[in-house]
Amino acid sequence: MIPYIEHSPTDFLHDKDDVTDTVLNNYNEFKKWIKIAENVGINEKTLTAFCKNVDNAQSVIHLKALGHLIYPEWLMAMFLYLEDAISKAELQNTFVEFSLFSGKSTPANFAKFRKIVLEIENNILQITNKQIYRNIRKSKSFDTFVIH
Repeated sequence: MIPYIEHSPTDFLHDKDDVTDTVLNNYNEFKKWIKIAENVGINEKTLTAFCKNVDNAQSVIHLKALGHLIYPEWLMAMFLYLEDAISKAELQNTFVEFSLFSGKSTPANFAKFRKIVLEIENNILQITNKQIYRNIRKSKSFDTFVIH
């Protein structure tokens, strides 16, 4: 909606079935990502904490802005390349960014993508470490542990 054009009240109404479908689709997509994460050793609690962290713009800000559009495709291409399912040329054809203004594609900045993947890994590691530390503090065995 354009802010300077007059709107009627119906412009702000949404069909509850459409909203429900969107929510369910997003939930199902999240469940798919949970399964993928569990395959690489990241549990649902950690993934949820990571998503909240990104959503609150505490880390990996670029991921919130644009990552959901291109990163899944890039990661899948990298996986296929590492599994020898696609060639290097096909991988390079996948690593492109599209301009919203010109509509043309340009080669992606692989170094920037690599930096963001490392930032994601560091963030997940920090979250995991915090969760482990909290679990140790909560456990009763911590109270009986004595350092000599």
